[in-house]
Amino acid sequence: MAKKALQSFADFASKLLPHETGYLLQIQKFEDPERLEILKKIHDNVRHSIDHNNFDQSIDKRKYNHLKNWIIDQLNKVDVDVRLKKIHELSYKIRVDSIVYEEEKLIFAQLKKTDPSYFFFKEFYELVLSYRQFLLIRLRYRDHDLTDDFIKKYKDEYQLTKDLFVRLHDATYDIVRAYSGNKADSLKWENWLRDVILDEKKQGFLRYQAFVNLMFISHNHKRPDLVSNLFHVIEFHFLNGNFYSKRVLLNYYNMKLMYHAGLREYEEAVKYGYLSIRDITHDSLLYTNNLCAVLMRLNRNEEALKLMQQQSHLIKTSKNYYNRVGYVAFYMEAMIKNGKFRQAESYGEKFLNAYKDEVLQFRWHLFFSIFLEAMVHNKSFEKISRINSKFKLLDLHEKHSRNFSYNPSIPFFIQLSFYQMTKVKSDDMIAFLEHTLNQLNENPEEEKKLKKLIKTWIRHLPERAAKFGR
Repeated sequence: MAKKALQSFADFASKLLPHETGYLLQIQKFEDPERLEILKKIHDNVRHSIDHNNFDQSIDKRKYNHLKNWIIDQLNKVDVDVRLKKIHELSYKIRVDSIVYEEEKLIFAQLKKTDPSYFFFKEFYELVLSYRQFLLIRLRYRDHDLTDDFIKKYKDEYQLTKDLFVRLHDATYDIVRAYSGNKADSLKWENWLRDVILDEKKQGFLRYQAFVNLMFISHNHKRPDLVSNLFHVIEFHFLNGNFYSKRVLLNYYNMKLMYHAGLREYEEAVKYGYLSIRDITHDSLLYTNNLCAVLMRLNRNEEALKLMQQQSHLIKTSKNYYNRVGYVAFYMEAMIKNGKFRQAESYGEKFLNAYKDEVLQFRWHLFFSIFLEAMVHNKSFEKISRINSKFKLLDLHEKHSRNFSYNPSIPFFIQLSFYQMTKVKSDDMIAFLEHTLNQLNENPEEEKKLKKLIKTWIRHLPERAAKFGR
């Protein structure tokens, strides 16, 4: 019975994150040693992914309930998303003349402790602009002067922050275009982004977004060194409550997954991947996809399949087709790696029939690479030929092959199906393999992938193909 009484607390504690409990340990001033003991136990559990049903049953259950309320209250106080929501609520109430005295006290209290480094400085400044007008028209001169002083004091910093938002958008535009395979110079933003991240006087939101942008440049160009010395900067602000929200923290753990995966430190990447999906946000489907990919790198294939099945509810609510197509592709791959070839092909075919336009627009190369592999396992060679003709996959691949890391799997599987149907001769198949390997001379990673494909499917290839798999 005692265990059941603590189950609710254990469920609550299991959703907490290491940087949340680290922050709470820094600010706590408990005089009660048992409450501190419980908090330390939570911190150990969340850091090491320990079962959360290991709390001391002899401690008064009311202390667990009080601690839970204290944790919620303390995290809410520093949660930047909670603050932003309040800013928007107050802004609305000012505009419709419904703000009350207690809410006005909140604005004046925040005036005293807000400067341009505040996470949502720009948004708060704009709230004060509206409030100043509200006060003036009501002849509240003393209160008006307090808001006016704040506005004048930070006028230049506000304009600079607005300009930085525009420039950050320009940087993001180039980085996303480069990631999507278009011609765009994203590396030119490296130094500017680093300067923003390191400038303690800049708005917190801008600094974190600059970090995310630099992280993507690092990932795209396989340059982990670009961000390796910046994580401690961001973590300092999490542990001090300056950048904290559950949403931002989960995103940060996904950034850590990307970083460690880039270094091939896959076990460490998995640790952060599981932290990134400990709660649900708008981007949970993306985080799930990234974690699944890393698990399969470690050949933890049953675990990857189970993960995708457990997270299947996310695809039903997501409107982001980049992430939805990614989920379907990785789910198919997890099924393939677990020998569920028919299920993988069927799942991919149903999704393609329902969302062919979205597949072609978002991550088509990833989707078809895995979908064709499932069909090859099932010897659905005629179907591969029809899919290629319908979607002109070889033409599509040729057109876009320069835009991203050249992956030969699509033309390989199509040529293999042609060979199996005797649409190409043995000499032609050998010539294709030779030509493709020559293309990959300067790309050892992709050359390795093709050789692995040849080794895997050697029984379906001409005998002379064996030499290419070495």
